[in-house]
Amino acid sequence: MQKFCPNCGAPITSGTYCDACTSLEPYDSVTIKLCPSRRYQLRGSWSSYERPDEVVEAVVDDVAPDTSIVEVSHNLDRLRHRMGESFDVRVVVDVEGVEHVIPLSVLVRPSPTWKRQQPSGKAAVVQLRDLDVVGHEGLHDALTSLPEDASLIAIEELSEGVDLTWGDAGDARSFGDMLAAQYGAEITVSRTLHTVDDMSSKRVYRTTFLVRFVSFESGDVISLDDEPWFVESVGNQVHLFGLRNGESRVERPGSLQNVETLEKHKATVGETQPELHVLHPTTYQEVMTWNAKEFDVTNGQTVTVVAFDDEVFICND
Repeated sequence: MQKFCPNCGAPITSGTYCDACTSLEPYDSVTIKLCPSRRYQLRGSWSSYERPDEVVEAVVDDVAPDTSIVEVSHNLDRLRHRMGESFDVRVVVDVEGVEHVIPLSVLVRPSPTWKRQQPSGKAAVVQLRDLDVVGHEGLHDALTSLPEDASLIAIEELSEGVDLTWGDAGDARSFGDMLAAQYGAEITVSRTLHTVDDMSSKRVYRTTFLVRFVSFESGDVISLDDEPWFVESVGNQVHLFGLRNGESRVERPGSLQNVETLEKHKATVGETQPELHVLHPTTYQEVMTWNAKEFDVTNGQTVTVVAFDDEVFICND
């Protein structure tokens, strides 16, 4: 099979380069993204362009400044319409009278602007409800951690929570799943007809992700089925430990939306033998205390407890 020099294109019989180019070191390959909306991404930043040459010039200025462009193997403006495809482009530059090749990998992908301009531009809404545990700081941290090309369009604060509008339903789902895994939430998905495209008559649907967070966090104690349960961890599943029965239990966040979070108190251990007693946090009377988590306690020690149905339970030390 006939081989050609990747630098100058001359036929070769052996090796990688022809004799004239054997001493030349090729440039490292550069990857860019090209969007149908005449935008390109280089080194992680999106920029707009009017002429295809602007993209090539930006690559050359980044890789090989003070050189001149001799040849480009493809017309980038024709490639930008082939969404999802990838192309290998040769950019030939002149370096002090010697031609070098910059290998350019072009990925035709949508930019955030393109996603927002499509008929399905407002493709999804994430409705965040019961945000007390997440708080403004938690939501702010989550939003600032989004990648640069995330398709978030708008943020609307409502009396019942926050609505986030997205240009891509996949981005919206990923964001909702991330918050649910971190704070514990039930996600309900629904789809409604958003519009009909005037050009194609295609029906465009909008997806709504209702994210309803639980009202507690890890380390809290909740009342469930008339029993006090210590919250071991919160996420897509909630892991509980029974402070009376010592049993472990796993629940979906959606089944724990309306539970009561018990108030914690500090109490002093009165005696440990033959039964563990502490001073009741509200009556200040010495009462027998449950210690299902089997904390090591001593007389006079201060522990954290919850009072439930006139009984006291140690929840941590």
